[in-house]
Amino acid sequence: MALNTGPGIDISGSWKSSDGWRVQIKQVGNQVTATYSKAGATGTLSGTFDGQQFAGAYQTHAAGGVAASGTQTLILNGNTLEGTWSASDGRQGTWTLVRG
Repeated sequence: MALNTGPGIDISGSWKSSDGWRVQIKQVGNQVTATYSKAGATGTLSGTFDGQQFAGAYQTHAAGGVAASGTQTLILNGNTLEGTWSASDGRQGTWTLVRG
């Protein structure tokens, strides 16, 4: 089965993370912006997508302030984006998004 990658691939739309975040992505050319939310927290994500890999920065807000910020890299595999995040305070983890 061929991967859904390459020039012309648009990741715009609704996504849901494996840990309950609802993510709305907008792509224009290779520029990507996104908003995400879960249980009173919200966030933004921005960066570039080359048809296979997204690389960018995020900022999560909770209780009126910035709760976390850092960088994120995600790889597209069909209807899944998966990869890693690295917070400015040194924490790291993985994130998986499924379209829909």
